[in-house]
Amino acid sequence: MRAGIARQLSRVVMGALVGIAAMAQASEPAIRPPGAGVFVLPAVPSTERSGAVAEQRLVVNEVVFHGNRVVPDAVLRAIASPYLGRPIGALEVEELRRLLTLHYVNQGYVTSGALVNFPGDYAGGLLHVAIVEGRVVQVRVSGQERLSEHYVAERLMPESKEALHIGQLRERYELLLSDPLFSAINTRLVPDVEQGRSILYVEVARARPYQLSVFANNYRAPSVGESALGLSGWLRNLSGFGDQLSANFQGPAGTGKWDRYALSWTLPLNARGTQLSLQLDDGTSSVIENPLQQLDIRSKLSNAELGLGHAVLDSLHSRLAYGLARSHRNNRTWLLGEPFSFTAAIPEGVLTESTWKLWQDFSWRTDTRVLAARITRYQVHNNLLPPISGYGGGAQPEGHYGYWLTQLSLGQRLGESGVQLQARATLQNAPSRMTALDRFGMGGAATVRGYRENQLLRDRGAVLNLEVDLPVGDKRESSALQFGVTPFFAWAKGSNVGEAPSVLSSAGLALRAEGYGLSANLVLARRLIRPAYVDALGGTQQDQGIHLQLSYSIF
Repeated sequence: MRAGIARQLSRVVMGALVGIAAMAQASEPAIRPPGAGVFVLPAVPSTERSGAVAEQRLVVNEVVFHGNRVVPDAVLRAIASPYLGRPIGALEVEELRRLLTLHYVNQGYVTSGALVNFPGDYAGGLLHVAIVEGRVVQVRVSGQERLSEHYVAERLMPESKEALHIGQLRERYELLLSDPLFSAINTRLVPDVEQGRSILYVEVARARPYQLSVFANNYRAPSVGESALGLSGWLRNLSGFGDQLSANFQGPAGTGKWDRYALSWTLPLNARGTQLSLQLDDGTSSVIENPLQQLDIRSKLSNAELGLGHAVLDSLHSRLAYGLARSHRNNRTWLLGEPFSFTAAIPEGVLTESTWKLWQDFSWRTDTRVLAARITRYQVHNNLLPPISGYGGGAQPEGHYGYWLTQLSLGQRLGESGVQLQARATLQNAPSRMTALDRFGMGGAATVRGYRENQLLRDRGAVLNLEVDLPVGDKRESSALQFGVTPFFAWAKGSNVGEAPSVLSSAGLALRAEGYGLSANLVLARRLIRPAYVDALGGTQQDQGIHLQLSYSIF
């Protein structure tokens, strides 16, 4: 009897899964693009009652379950309780087995179920029921090219011994769809030869692993030349483990030289959200704005940072991650060709800083809203000389200090026309004076448009940005050309410790156009607050409220 019931359950589960695979193949293309569907398996249909009713009827006082892990005994006993304390036969036992299997299926465990041989599994008033919790025993990946097969397999089934839950598998599948390494993913679940075991077939299409763009903008500080030309690009999967190398090179327009570069490399260490990061930056600048141009003021800044991050929560709707980084910065300054300290506490024109950075990221999203927050704690150690009486009204940066940086953002879709409301806030709080390297910059294309880049550098500060993105023309994502108009408002307030605060504010329009590899962004801003020291500077595009960037994606 046990063998017959086992064969019956095997035929039911295998038939359901084969039917599921057939329906998926009939209704879906061979490769599904991201967001073009949801990975869903229908529930296993109920088994038919056996037409043969055993003549023997026995009283069951207790049901003993074997093999269950994800569903506790108490839940299974509650399902079995109506069959206790009275004579039952094979028909009732089959009904109980069906209800136990159906409970697993309804909970998302579509390849799990119950096995029972009656009366062979009955003894002394006890009925023994075997629970088979189905699992994926193998993930077979194709189309991954140089990418490690484990990269895909471990993100879909991180635990090989866990029971297969179709909801969890669907969510992992959709998270993998958002991975920039892939342009499309198709999955197929097939039963193995052994009861409750399945094989997951995954076919992926790799996205282009590289990009190179050329750009021109006026996003630099006017004192060192606001116009810049540059190259930026990235390469993915150099190691075969899903890493990414990004690079940015730029220099003053018209010089044909690079004076700044930035390199960053990230490497996923496992499928659970642990990631290693490395960043290198180097830049030189010279003051070219009169009347200081004749003084030959130059600066060189180098930075190296090593970090480790881990996502403790990563789902379709929310993410929580923590990280720790260590950085080292070196800033050298010259005047008239000689090392020179523009701050008395900096020895021989060389400022070095070693910084610990502890950060926390949180994001939450729905179909129409995205909320994100990042809180970072900085702890700085530098080579400044002991405080000198009389510097800055009795206050100068110390050799050790800490501060907080908080970043908040909200995106809200308004209606179905593509209109989006965006709000951003950034706050820096410092209890003591800091060096210029750590001060909060306000003004420029990324903070308060209509003012110079880093118009204000302060120990403490806050920036608020509000804007409404209005698509213009053909709003379909497949359209070759995309246009948009974005009205915006920006406000900032900052102060040094022991000094009065300064305020900046502006409003205006941001215009964008994208298509055929080209991208253009033009900002026209008007200052709402006009401090005298700001109005006195009026010879650059930034002073006139114009911020412009043009870029072209070569490939």
